[in-house]
Amino acid sequence: MHQKPTETKRHHHTEPPPPERQQPTTSATSWSRHLVLGELRILLRLGAPVMGAHVAGLLMVTLNTIMAGRHSASAMAALALGSAIWAPMLIFGLGMLMIIAPMVAQRHETWPAPAVGHFAHQAIWLGQALGLAYILAFFHIDFVLTLLHIKPQLHQAVLSYLQALAWGMPGLALYMSLRFISDGLSKTRAALYFGLFGLALNAIGNTALIYGTWGFPALGATGCGYGSALGMLGMGVGLGLYVLLQPAYRPYRLLRQAPWPNLRTLTEILRQGVPVGISLFCEATLFAGVTMLAGAMGIVEVAGHQIAINVASLTFMMPVGFSMAISIRVGQALGSGSYTLMRFRSLLGIMATTALMVLPASLMLLLPKTIAAWYTEDPAVSRQGSHLLYMAAAMQFADGLQVACSGALRALGDTTAPMGVTVLSYWFVGLPTAYYLGIIQGMGPDGLWYGLIMGISIAGLLLLTRLLGQVGWRAPPQHLAS
Repeated sequence: MHQKPTETKRHHHTEPPPPERQQPTTSATSWSRHLVLGELRILLRLGAPVMGAHVAGLLMVTLNTIMAGRHSASAMAALALGSAIWAPMLIFGLGMLMIIAPMVAQRHETWPAPAVGHFAHQAIWLGQALGLAYILAFFHIDFVLTLLHIKPQLHQAVLSYLQALAWGMPGLALYMSLRFISDGLSKTRAALYFGLFGLALNAIGNTALIYGTWGFPALGATGCGYGSALGMLGMGVGLGLYVLLQPAYRPYRLLRQAPWPNLRTLTEILRQGVPVGISLFCEATLFAGVTMLAGAMGIVEVAGHQIAINVASLTFMMPVGFSMAISIRVGQALGSGSYTLMRFRSLLGIMATTALMVLPASLMLLLPKTIAAWYTEDPAVSRQGSHLLYMAAAMQFADGLQVACSGALRALGDTTAPMGVTVLSYWFVGLPTAYYLGIIQGMGPDGLWYGLIMGISIAGLLLLTRLLGQVGWRAPPQHLAS
């Protein structure tokens, strides 16, 4: 546990604390209608902007793919190969920084504002170190392309794309750091605003540099890299200026008085954050691996699989938003020292997130042909995609469960055991099962999706068991009751 500073609390005794910071009464154990509805409103208020920010990130990827594809097939191929290399690196870094939100939320309950800002600055240092690491990696990645036997006509295009993209990494790292700090302070809308701002800049940069519009050179895939870098820099600089100028951030002195890096604090963040990064990396490689297995089955199979995966990725943004909201609320309860409130928020958040998945699952079950028709006019691909949407519908509840449990466990600082669960469930159950059923048993895409569903379901059940063990099945565990 962190050591609380000895300074006095921020609130004067003449100003009552906000309702969400008040110590809960015994009515929290009764799950009254008023308490449940109030908490659900807060979860939605915090989670909806997070969903929007993630959707903006997905739209940036989609935009780049469409605009590069309209330039040439080679530009689209270079973008696809480059993204396959840097996306896992980004996902690992995103997971590592994600732990900042519940850590800030926990400290925000009892620490004075300047002390919270001092801690948050360590996250900014960590983010900038990550951005520098990305730059160095992208400018020395030539040997990786050689090892992957990238075709000579694509080798230089992929390398140029990644090196152009590298200049946006410090901006993206600053955006991610400030985003999770803002989330921990319950200011989740800021990330949405500047995620959309970055998307607009990305579109402008792509238009100018992919196609050579407005007198700029036509650079193809390299131009897409520069366009993405422009969007990333805009996100980071924009959110940085917002934090500097917004009065609500001034008590924390963010970006105003930057303390030197503190090894002890950085080590604490890394100790909890690295397992989260590994967990997200494992999940990403599960889906990437299944997609590569689908690629060996034929054009119709992989195209239909891509429809179902894309729809599932979009609906996944819903539980991701709630997961971050759960992390924030549980972190606040932990900071206030209330076991009752922490358990209430954890369990209600999990039930709400799982129930939320009824909506996308119902749409997939009731309108599979309509959804598939949005993606393709090919009858065979549409049939395959609409069939696999039934599988995607079955996966929704397990996906919501596992991501909600992960969010609550992150707030409790429990990240190492969940990392082990994800490695076991995704790499040793999900992917091997998908390969066995889909390839060896010849079940095709159905077999691949059975493997996905099995891996994610086992992860969800194991993470739920872990969480209930942490907060207590009925009574508080000894380490929390004290």
